[in-house]
Amino acid sequence: MAKKMTDANLKSYSRLVKEPKYLDYLGEFLIDSEQIVDSFKSAKEGVVFTNKRIIIISVSGAFGKKRQFTSYPYHRITTFVVSTAKDLESNAVLDLGYFGTPNLRFEFSGKSEIKTIMKYITEAVIK
Repeated sequence: MAKKMTDANLKSYSRLVKEPKYLDYLGEFLIDSEQIVDSFKSAKEGVVFTNKRIIIISVSGAFGKKRQFTSYPYHRITTFVVSTAKDLESNAVLDLGYFGTPNLRFEFSGKSEIKTIMKYITEAVIK
């Protein structure tokens, strides 16, 4: 029986709202053919979706000056599920299964480029 994506091995990022500021300082982390598709923030993290991977930006330290960047390449995804309330553009939930690492859940508040993100994930998963 397949594991549910709601198991104890789940990293969840909820109440994600659009945040364009990550476009400014992530440029140096991207490879030549990589482009930012959409970027969001939650209470403690930033989440950036590119055409090749997801970058999680965790902020810590007394004044929020310490940042950790974690990269999750799309080609390592084994399964994905998208849930929406009524259309594919607002209040979507994206669950990603990765082999050997915790599963990821992204809960978007408001609009997102979920259709474009799904396209890049699908291209990477079925290759």
